[in-house]
Amino acid sequence: MKFGVVGVIAFVIDYGLLVLLTEVFGVNYLVSATISFTASVIFNYLASMRYVFTHKEGMSRRREFIIFVTLSVIGLIINNLCMWAGVELAHIHYLITKIGATFIVMVWNFVTRKITLAAARIAQGKQDKLYLGNLSSLRDWGYAKDYVECMWLILQNKTPEDFVIATGEQHSVREFCELAFHNAGIELEFVGEGMNEKGIDKATGKVVIEVSPDFYRPTDVVNLWGDPSKAKRELGWNPTKTTFAELVRIMVDHDMKKVAVERAEEHIKTNLAEYLEKGVIK
Repeated sequence: MKFGVVGVIAFVIDYGLLVLLTEVFGVNYLVSATISFTASVIFNYLASMRYVFTHKEGMSRRREFIIFVTLSVIGLIINNLCMWAGVELAHIHYLITKIGATFIVMVWNFVTRKITLAAARIAQGKQDKLYLGNLSSLRDWGYAKDYVECMWLILQNKTPEDFVIATGEQHSVREFCELAFHNAGIELEFVGEGMNEKGIDKATGKVVIEVSPDFYRPTDVVNLWGDPSKAKRELGWNPTKTTFAELVRIMVDHDMKKVAVERAEEHIKTNLAEYLEKGVIK
């Protein structure tokens, strides 16, 4: 409940500031989008740390803040790319484009990234369980690098036209989890349905994925799917240049290395503390 309230307030701040700066003060929509997005993520971070999440043991406030800044910068880039592409290339009103951009950033922040990082942390003993919403939701997952290539091809087109940037393929959140955990060395088996569905590690019998009522939204749009046929036909773009499986592998590989570095840093820190106290190095 608190998670949802904080998210709604953050969206109101983001959308409200965008309208205020653009319509009242005449600021360029991309500048307004940057300011409003930044204000909303700062609020989201402070409110989440205060009311939603608890401080993670073994992780310094400095590291938490660095992770927050890194993810926020990536989210800002995705947000502004979507805004620019929607307004300048697709000629969609910036306020409508903003809604789509918000959804894409939300998917990156709270689903895709959450799954791959959790898979890496669980595989390396840094996390026990991953909580998600509707595992049957279907998404058109795509690689940002390939999408930017399509944007570039659109810019080379002699005639300004509307194009849909998508892969044309659908995969469920459940499929994403299976691939992510597989690449982290964990084979999953799903049991139950809806709110009672669970993902179990076949090797240990341990439940590593559960559906949380905080993330399960009965009114969620479960079927998102784009048609890139025009871009393929007229621009020669290959929307599946990076396959779904390859996309998940790239993300998990990155997060496995990230978590391994965190573990190494913690080990060094522990060694140093023990050496300073006892003169012992393990």
